[in-house]
Amino acid sequence: MSGGSQQKAFELLKQATLQPPVLKMADFDKPFIVQTDASGVALSAVLSQMVDGVRQPIAYASRTLCMENYIEGTIFGESYRVYNEWRLI
Repeated sequence: MSGGSQQKAFELLKQATLQPPVLKMADFDKPFIVQTDASGVALSAVLSQMVDGVRQPIAYASRTLCMENYIEGTIFGESYRVYNEWRLI
């Protein structure tokens, strides 16, 4: 990559971080919404809140799993993984 194309890519990434949805600060007086997804190899979660009638992200978490972290069962697995992920934040 030439210096010009690297700079252009950097500027595009910088602009993307300023566009919605930008992470919002948590308002502990409002309820939180936790959205999860899990499979046998990865998990993800989004913590959000309603702000002016729009769901706004507060935090994202995701990771791939190794064999020691693999859990049978989707519902239990999602709950367990999200609990472990968010308690580390």
